[in-house]
Amino acid sequence: MHKPKNRNETHDFIKRLPLLLILTASTTPLWLTACASINRKENSIHSILEKENALIEKLQAQRKQPEVAQAVSENESLKKAEAHLALSLEELKEANETIKTKILKATKEEVENGKN
Repeated sequence: MHKPKNRNETHDFIKRLPLLLILTASTTPLWLTACASINRKENSIHSILEKENALIEKLQAQRKQPEVAQAVSENESLKKAEAHLALSLEELKEANETIKTKILKATKEEVENGKN
């Protein structure tokens, strides 16, 4: 007669249980970390851009001080360099604002449709 298969299936399951537990324990932290890091990454990018914009504004304020303006006005090459610096700082601020509006504020529809 045939032996009951129930005993063999239970024995196989018990043999595979440690492997199943190891796989579950190793993949769960990965999922939790991946899900938690998305918002933190967005927040860190936002804070970096805010700090960078504050630094740019401080530099622009510093460049407008009378002592600096007087020293720059005395030398033609410094005037050119100052004009390039002012233009670069403005472009950098605009780039930071573009990053904030285009990348950090993506809607769910854009992400789902693959436009982002």
